[in-house]
Amino acid sequence: MTATAFKPTGNPVRRFVLALAATGVAAAALWFSGLAAPRLAVVSAGPTAGSAGGDALRGTLVVRLRNDGPLPVEVRSAEFLDPRLDAGALRPAGLDLSGGESATFEVDYTIDCDASAAPAMGRLAVTVTTPLRIERTSDVGDTGLADGTCAVATGRPGANARQPPPRPGSSPLPAGPGSPPP
Repeated sequence: MTATAFKPTGNPVRRFVLALAATGVAAAALWFSGLAAPRLAVVSAGPTAGSAGGDALRGTLVVRLRNDGPLPVEVRSAEFLDPRLDAGALRPAGLDLSGGESATFEVDYTIDCDASAAPAMGRLAVTVTTPLRIERTSDVGDTGLADGTCAVATGRPGANARQPPPRPGSSPLPAGPGSPPP
């Protein structure tokens, strides 16, 4: 009995390369179109005059957002990536952005001035709905709300300033007499 070995017909390497190239072209088209992940960017952002009250700073942020993809998206909400910042409702609600279009919206914000700083201060994320009705949240960039905003508004130096994290096992309290050295 003779064993028959598998012998591919045609050119399997060429078919594999063509399949790989087709997959790459499809992935590039999907990315460029914004069907799965919208391509948004903050063009400009600036806080309007805020009011300090107690341990918080409140104001309105005016953001100009650009849709870099060719397909339309609906901007549904906005939120800050820093837990010290709380975003209010988006105005206008349900903002539609066509491909290549820019639009301006406003969002009220509140900054907790007593909370410790985080590295994402001022970064904005928007939740959008793509043409395929996929809801995605995308980090769209910095808004200009930087560390020190509370210090300027409240007149308290060091308020909301970035502090280095404490060393493990260290205490935030000053050392007293008889305490071991750090």
